[in-house]
Amino acid sequence: LARRRDAAAAPVLLGMMDRAELAGVPGLTDEQRAEAMVHAVEAAAVLRDPRLDEAIRRLRDGDPDLKVRQAAHAASVIESGGATPK
Repeated sequence: LARRRDAAAAPVLLGMMDRAELAGVPGLTDEQRAEAMVHAVEAAAVLRDPRLDEAIRRLRDGDPDLKVRQAAHAASVIESGGATPK
């Protein structure tokens, strides 16, 4: 849905970017949780939704996982119209 820029993806992506919500999913390792969050951030970057933008900023500024913060930083650069970091 996000690839098609369908706003219906926003609630799902918000859940996937919520560490507390993912903690309630049985059987997920910390690595799998972080990977899900990174994928959600990447997908959310293509949608223009203020709720997703805020979630990305929150992750960028304070998530404990470096990969998640880096993905959120890259998404912030994309959403602001800047170049993608290498």
